[in-house]
Amino acid sequence: MRVLRPGGLFVSSEWGHHLYFAPPYNLAIATDAPASHRFHGAVNDALESCRGLRPISAQIPSFLASFSELGQTSSRIEYVPIGAWSRDPSRRSIGELNLIAHERFADSVKPLLADAGWSEIDTIELVREYIQEIRVVDGLASVLYTVHAQKD
Repeated sequence: MRVLRPGGLFVSSEWGHHLYFAPPYNLAIATDAPASHRFHGAVNDALESCRGLRPISAQIPSFLASFSELGQTSSRIEYVPIGAWSRDPSRRSIGELNLIAHERFADSVKPLLADAGWSEIDTIELVREYIQEIRVVDGLASVLYTVHAQKD
């Protein structure tokens, strides 16, 4: 707040630490994408237990709205496809790249899971099941929380 001039715009875009099914898919991650649910639960638990970090991206819009120095805030949730399931060509292309990013992310958290007490075999299986699932389940999406506010 101190460095933002009156009339200055603050923008925050944060990735959620979980997956959703993009609208209009009316599915639940826990039951319809259980490997994704397990994987992200394990990563979030490991982040909290090993690093003291909890995901807060979904709360940032309400947090910013509580600052009296900011005028009206507006927020948006964007569902970014994972994989090539979208009918829109540009979103399909983004989804293909997002799938690659999720595969790399899954591989990158293996040391974190080991620090949290996961065995190598269990970690490999968790990551393998997650990658297999995100490659074949249509409708899976990353969640991007965006909020912007202008300082009064």
